[in-house]
Amino acid sequence: MRFSIAVLFGLATVSSVAAVPLNAVQQFTAKYHWIPSITTMRGSQADENSQNASISFKVWDKDPQTNARTTCSATWEIGSHQWPSDYVHCKDINFMFYLDWKSVSYFDIELKHSFPDSQVGSWVTTFSHGHMDLGNLTCATPEAGGKECTKTEGDTLKLDIYAAIA
Repeated sequence: MRFSIAVLFGLATVSSVAAVPLNAVQQFTAKYHWIPSITTMRGSQADENSQNASISFKVWDKDPQTNARTTCSATWEIGSHQWPSDYVHCKDINFMFYLDWKSVSYFDIELKHSFPDSQVGSWVTTFSHGHMDLGNLTCATPEAGGKECTKTEGDTLKLDIYAAIA
């Protein structure tokens, strides 16, 4: 059965979804999107006069129906408030993310991943969210200036999947 519905997830609106029993969604959905590596920067190692901030992270959806990995990244001018505040595509366009950015060491990531699921018989989109701060990031000042933060060694970063639609 298909029906139209307006559902708001972050800043994205879904206009048509298939009705799928909740237990079917629970069977295929992993609990997390995994972040094996992440780097944020203010300024640039190559150019100490750089006025840019950036983020780059790898993400892995371990759901057996997809087992997909990709890299997500963005760069914007410091002070411009132009970080991705609405969904932008990752390298694999089936992944998208946006940020609630405060600084290189304090921000939230919102991620969605769409993939075909043979158990459900349609495309599925999962939505996840995670918070990054000095509890899971280690920051340093590179020789060229600026500030760089990376995943704290030994930590496993996870974005909690909170919703799925099919």
